[in-house]
Amino acid sequence: LPVLTLPLFGWRVRNNRSSGLLAGTLVVLFSIFPAHYVNWSRYTQGLGLALLPVAWVLFLNVIERPRSAIRAQAAEIQAGGADPGSHSAPRNLQLSGPYMLAVIAVAGLFLTHYRIAMLFAVMAALYLGGRLLATVRPGSAATLSIPLLLRRLALTAVLCLAALSPWLVNLLQNFRSHLSGR
Repeated sequence: LPVLTLPLFGWRVRNNRSSGLLAGTLVVLFSIFPAHYVNWSRYTQGLGLALLPVAWVLFLNVIERPRSAIRAQAAEIQAGGADPGSHSAPRNLQLSGPYMLAVIAVAGLFLTHYRIAMLFAVMAALYLGGRLLATVRPGSAATLSIPLLLRRLALTAVLCLAALSPWLVNLLQNFRSHLSGR
């Protein structure tokens, strides 16, 4: 599965289909780790590696979505030309689609395997730190402002925590009962 999702990530990040295909080819030919996760019975970690590129692509769609695309979609929805079958859906619901997909992917990643989730969190922090530094640097042609970037990140993080809250409550209760049992 990681071999199938990695080309999507390479295609999205490099904006080139052949680089995505090259990434998948390199993993399938030269990397032994996806097969080792099956041999070691680390199915959840292998699934986490398969979900990681998908979660990244959906997370990047939220963080890097240009304001002009959001305004154009809002105007199209206002005019009634977005989707003939979705006139009854509220405007905010249609505009929040990328957020919902990113939350499902990232929360699913956290529910799949904790190491892969930590890897995602560290990579996201480094990526966002780099984006903030690129925005602050004088003379940069940044497409997103710092407040907008932080607002999108905060909204995604709050929605992910809300989606994960039942699991976090269960985890806390199990930790308390295990700790008090000792």
